[in-house]
Amino acid sequence: MGAMRDSQGSMLGLVVSPVLWGGNFLVGDMLADTLPGVWANLLRWVIALIVLAPFCAGAVWSHRKVLAQHIKPIAVCALLGVTLFNTLLYMALRLAPVNLAAITFALAPFMILAISSVARHRLPAPREIAAASVAIVGMMLLQQNALREGVPFLGLALCVMAAACWAGYCMAVQRLAVPAPAGAVYYTQIVIGSILLAPLALLYGPPDLAAMGSFDWLCLGYLGVFAGAIAFWLWQGAICRVGAEKAGIFMNIVPLTSIVVGTFTAGVHLTSVDILCCAMILVAVSLSRPKTVLPPSPNKCLTT
Repeated sequence: MGAMRDSQGSMLGLVVSPVLWGGNFLVGDMLADTLPGVWANLLRWVIALIVLAPFCAGAVWSHRKVLAQHIKPIAVCALLGVTLFNTLLYMALRLAPVNLAAITFALAPFMILAISSVARHRLPAPREIAAASVAIVGMMLLQQNALREGVPFLGLALCVMAAACWAGYCMAVQRLAVPAPAGAVYYTQIVIGSILLAPLALLYGPPDLAAMGSFDWLCLGYLGVFAGAIAFWLWQGAICRVGAEKAGIFMNIVPLTSIVVGTFTAGVHLTSVDILCCAMILVAVSLSRPKTVLPPSPNKCLTT
């Protein structure tokens, strides 16, 4: 019965989180002209901290000594997942169309595979190399087409950097071993990540919050509650159960959700090159899917 609950919990995180993050791309694009990327990210995590405080703050205080002893690996997760990833993504969305950012994000599973291969001191299997090659060719076609259409190179670079930060975050979470409740560890990550964000936000100067309408605040609420607090919590639990490599495959739900929903609600326009690149990446993911995935060691993940 416990194994069945774990399996159901894993699938919940592996499917629901990417769907919510697909909305993250679209909503982030809607806010791109209203808020600088670093402020959009900081405000979303402030909202997440407020929402999660009744559930996690007490556990953080009770386990503060243990958390302090493991502050370095927690801070790495915070830097990659809370501070850098969405900041780079929201900055990219000011320069690049949402479909380009979403499709580029599909490179994350291959980045996870590369990091895992280095960490395990092994060469990727031939099928994994073939899959990565297909994905890279598809991404080069997509970015070449974007450059011809006038998308700044900085926008493309920020998209790739965001995907790389996400891959590093997933691997860091898998290796995180803290003898404290998962909620306490997660909340501490958000606190640290927000503190690291604050100086970057101050460099931009305070945003004009008075100029934000109710729709903008609703967007921030979605980013903080659904794409932030809920999605990250579910995803971290899923990684702890199945590992970063297997979880990475499900990240392709993100661009799929973003493109499908965006096509019907936000006027996202797909070109033939976009469709071709999506197809190539999906084929690559199918080729790279691991036949067997060893579960992560219970000493190498968040405790519950």
